[in-house]
Amino acid sequence: MVFYFVDFSNNYFLWGGYLVNEYYSFLFGIIILNLASEPSKRAILENPVFRYLGKISYGIYMYHVIAVSIAFKCVRCFDHSVSGITSNVALYLLTAAIVIAIASISFYAIELKFLNLKGRFDEMLIKA
Repeated sequence: MVFYFVDFSNNYFLWGGYLVNEYYSFLFGIIILNLASEPSKRAILENPVFRYLGKISYGIYMYHVIAVSIAFKCVRCFDHSVSGITSNVALYLLTAAIVIAIASISFYAIELKFLNLKGRFDEMLIKA
């Protein structure tokens, strides 16, 4: 039924809209499988920077929207149009710095306490 309403002859269907997410998902899946399966390339993933980002990744996921809005407002204070390559680079770098800072604070102030409690509950389940 859906195929009746979709124009498959239009190039927008493949590259401009509908299948873009699936296309990128497939490509990134291949890259992840390649990195994870070859032992010679695991050194890239075992880098201390990537290990730290993996440790705070939940905070990055939770706070990235807040970081984007803060960075956007900061960049807009200096450049009212927020367009152009300079503003975009500033926006991305500032967002990354803000989200890593917030996620780090959250990890050490909140998450680590709950992670330590997890070990106590595991011991209680083993004893029971």
